[in-house]
Amino acid sequence: MYRVEYPRCLNLREMYVAADGQCMPCCDLSLGQGKATTTQGDLNFGSWELFFKKEWHLGYNDIDSIKADMRSWIGDIQQYKLSPIKKCFKTCNVKWEHKRSYYHLELSTRCTLRCPKCPRTRWSEVSPNNIFKKMDMKYEQVEALVKDKSNKYFLLQGTLGDPVFHPRIFDIIKMISQHKKFFIMSTASPSRTVEWWKEFYSCYDDNHLNIVKFGVDGLADTAHMYRKGTEFDKVWKAMKLGAKLGKKIEWQFIPFRFNEHQIKEAEKMAEDNNIQFKLFKSNRWDNDEDPLRPINEKLYVQQRGY
Repeated sequence: MYRVEYPRCLNLREMYVAADGQCMPCCDLSLGQGKATTTQGDLNFGSWELFFKKEWHLGYNDIDSIKADMRSWIGDIQQYKLSPIKKCFKTCNVKWEHKRSYYHLELSTRCTLRCPKCPRTRWSEVSPNNIFKKMDMKYEQVEALVKDKSNKYFLLQGTLGDPVFHPRIFDIIKMISQHKKFFIMSTASPSRTVEWWKEFYSCYDDNHLNIVKFGVDGLADTAHMYRKGTEFDKVWKAMKLGAKLGKKIEWQFIPFRFNEHQIKEAEKMAEDNNIQFKLFKSNRWDNDEDPLRPINEKLYVQQRGY
């Protein structure tokens, strides 16, 4: 039996579903951030299956049986205060509800950006000979989750990729809307044209329960400094188009040392275009001397991230 500290982060409000159909109680576990402790020490990335001893996979099980088994597994952990999981970096200081109110779907592992602190970038540095698998979640698996009557919300947010690259993203958005359900989609890709975004915005109802969040960390002269490969003007046009069409658009701005002086200007730009501006304080700092970390200590999370 594993004996590590009992983490609050098991009281989750999400179920994370990876692009290959694997289900997990936390997205951090897909990255190995909630590591198992054994007599041999911490397990490496991607080894969570070794300590879950579970087969929560949409390729082999239906969603109802997966949820039932996951509830039982978490219930045992809560009862006996024994867990194979240490506190996850992102959630251990956050008060979570003991309720699965949404599904977090990793629709695609594809991405054109090369953000320095993104796990997919870090992996290539640690293991350059390890080929990162590019894949998209099967449409039938997404359909099974959308048809699940117990859930109404979907977080389409890539931990390793960007959802706009799923080949059937339009169909997925239409299906969610047709079932009277809602989504929050996060994207940072400049790869889609204005015409593509026009078609995307036409796939769902104009209500503010559906949200598209654009990750843009800075203005035209700085946004590319962390999100390597981004094009500010292209993404900005997509954001303004959505707001003009009556969609709820959020500008997610991560403060870095190179852009912290631009926050007020960016916030004013968002306000002038009916876009909601939100600072997203990062905890992905290598150490106290990290050159990317803002000088203003109010603009970052002190806790060391990944």
